[in-house]
Amino acid sequence: MRDVIEKELAFSVDVIRDGHEVVPRFHIDTPDGAFVVLCPLPDDINVRFARMELVSKFMASKLATRFVMSSELMEPDAVSAIGVTRTDTLAGVRLITRKPLAFGDVQWLGSDQVGVSSGYV
Repeated sequence: MRDVIEKELAFSVDVIRDGHEVVPRFHIDTPDGAFVVLCPLPDDINVRFARMELVSKFMASKLATRFVMSSELMEPDAVSAIGVTRTDTLAGVRLITRKPLAFGDVQWLGSDQVGVSSGYV
């Protein structure tokens, strides 16, 4: 899972370097193969929950074995990717300095630091 998280973080860094906003995305592994789902999450909390519910139902219908969700955070200013399986949770975060644009090294966080327990897949 660490390799997928590192690739997702690198992709997010490239998106920001190109001057764009990172759209939240899910890298979902299933018995049928891997899927990437882009899921814009607007400020409206009801729309956010509805979209997350759709992603959850998609993962359930595909019997997902793990997923990595990647996004850009506002506080702290960072890109993040969190991976979840039935038995493990791991997250990577790279802090962003905006002027001049620079990215910190990956900071690894385990399930005890993320606040998400495994078993959601």
